[in-house]
Amino acid sequence: MLQNIKKNSNFAEDYCIYHILYMALHVFNPEHDLAMASNHPMFTAPHAATSLRESLCYLSVFFAQQNDQVLVSDIEIAHRRCSQLIANLKRCSIDVQKHATFLTYRELRNIVIENVEPWGWNRRLRMDMILNGVSDRYLPTEERVLEIRDLSNRKTAAEVLTLLQTKDTVGDMRYCTELTEVEGTLCEWRQCVVKAPWSGSGRGVRFITIDEVTPSQWGWVRNVISRQGGIMVEPYYNKVKDFGMEFHCDASGCVSYDGLSLFDTRNGAYTGNLLATEDTKERIMSQWLPVSVLHDARDMLIYVLKQKLKDKYVGPLGVDMMVVAKEQGSGFYIHPCVEINFRQTMGQLALKMSPTDPEVIRVMRIVHELNRYKLRICSI
Repeated sequence: MLQNIKKNSNFAEDYCIYHILYMALHVFNPEHDLAMASNHPMFTAPHAATSLRESLCYLSVFFAQQNDQVLVSDIEIAHRRCSQLIANLKRCSIDVQKHATFLTYRELRNIVIENVEPWGWNRRLRMDMILNGVSDRYLPTEERVLEIRDLSNRKTAAEVLTLLQTKDTVGDMRYCTELTEVEGTLCEWRQCVVKAPWSGSGRGVRFITIDEVTPSQWGWVRNVISRQGGIMVEPYYNKVKDFGMEFHCDASGCVSYDGLSLFDTRNGAYTGNLLATEDTKERIMSQWLPVSVLHDARDMLIYVLKQKLKDKYVGPLGVDMMVVAKEQGSGFYIHPCVEINFRQTMGQLALKMSPTDPEVIRVMRIVHELNRYKLRICSI
């Protein structure tokens, strides 16, 4: 502790001026993907993203440890919403604990933060922490944040996907830097999904069919290439089910598996997650894929990610996947790497709220009501 007090100063005086505490600060910044796409340290999030952050900022409490702090807009409101959610979960026979306490930006300058654990690291959040009194010695460097952004480019998912191919898998991705490359790929595949290298919750995704492509769609593709240097093009697959796997990479380069994430989307945007035991989730998935196929994909991902991320990334990550129907109804494939999120995910939040009773199955949904976002625990 003493090393953090200014040299040649009186400890008692410093302690009076600064209420010195040492802990991790957890920050819910769901605008993270948009901030990465902007890559500007003074990025301004759109209203919907700001509303999501303010409404659900208390959720980071479920990632926190004893004596940690969670940054919120209003402490009283955060306490009330968090208590309501915990009570709702308890009524569903799901027991979760709140270990951390809440604080606002106003109080942030009066404590010493040893570690910041956000939803995701980007240049905007790093600048935000510095402007609010967090010493940059406890923050990742600008270079490290840019490395995380580079990893988060959808090119990384394409590179990983090529290493996961087996007889049970399907999946192809092409990173195009010229409009002519996109045109040629569309001519080959006929129906494509085009994605900005960095985007948030369905905002940077378009579906293009060769017979119906419009000037507006080509204009969007051209703009993405101009702003972000390229665009990802994928075949259109007959998707049956969205799901994912959650992992964590530690400082030694070890990649550990956290669990399955069974989630729903609408128009490419996240809408909710299943809350169930791992055995229950595997049983649900087994209607499409043998459990052995899931385990093989998990083990291959651990091996590939360990090689890919060594000395490059420490923290949580989620790999989005999907079940794809084979042609003529002859079974299903696994697409083992649709996207990689180098951040916390709603799937990891769902794991924190998962029941231990195999009979308990619920759905965690984000809904928009009365001009704010809410987290609902619903029956399946």
